[in-house]
Amino acid sequence: VTANNFGLTPGVGFGVAEMIELSAKAVELAKEARDGAGREHVRVACSLPPLVESYRPDLVMKDEARGTDIYRQLGLATAADADLFMAETLSSVREMSMAVRAVQNLGKPIFASWTLREDGRLRSGETVKEAVLALLELTEMSQCLEGIMFNCCEPESVSQAFNELLTADNPARGRMLKRSVKLGANPNALTPVDPTWTLAENPELQPFRTDLSPSAFVTSFARIWASQIPSGLILGGCCGLGPEYISALYKLRQDLSR
Repeated sequence: VTANNFGLTPGVGFGVAEMIELSAKAVELAKEARDGAGREHVRVACSLPPLVESYRPDLVMKDEARGTDIYRQLGLATAADADLFMAETLSSVREMSMAVRAVQNLGKPIFASWTLREDGRLRSGETVKEAVLALLELTEMSQCLEGIMFNCCEPESVSQAFNELLTADNPARGRMLKRSVKLGANPNALTPVDPTWTLAENPELQPFRTDLSPSAFVTSFARIWASQIPSGLILGGCCGLGPEYISALYKLRQDLSR
């Protein structure tokens, strides 16, 4: 369960102190809901979101020390209730490095999730191989990295990223296996997002695709990913991939376990 703190950022008008206070409350409420449901085995994640704008590597906070400090404050304020950190929808190696560097010594596992362009590269244009190798190097000492994921992008982009990582001669995949780092994806059902998109200038909802039913998603993507990554694959959904898609993924998991 990821706490509902993704939208609590300076980029949408929250002061840092307000962001930290409300994020801590969001994680606390997620933990209370988990415990109240009697599902103690379910882990609660604190989101480490883009601090300025999603999908826009050119708008990533220029002051890296300040960005790292904000993420660290967020980590310290939520570590008591969060079981892990989910750095998600980040668009470049630099943005991910700020988030991970800030919390990697707080004793919690980290899942690192990038958003991708249509060609399977990070929104910054960096390759998945470059990004994964940089992240593995950053976390070599702390050994905090539990999963590498791709989210809030088209499933076609995820397929390209997986194909790149899973080539036999890719050193990134070998190092991931050696450290038991999982792979996963939470794709969306949005039409492609314009590279110049910003939330402030685009208050209308991004249109959803009409060609990605739950069955089409499982048949064309999830089942193939499961055959490529038979162990440790983590799958879910981002914008537009709601409960009916998660139900279809659960049914796929049941089918594959028989």
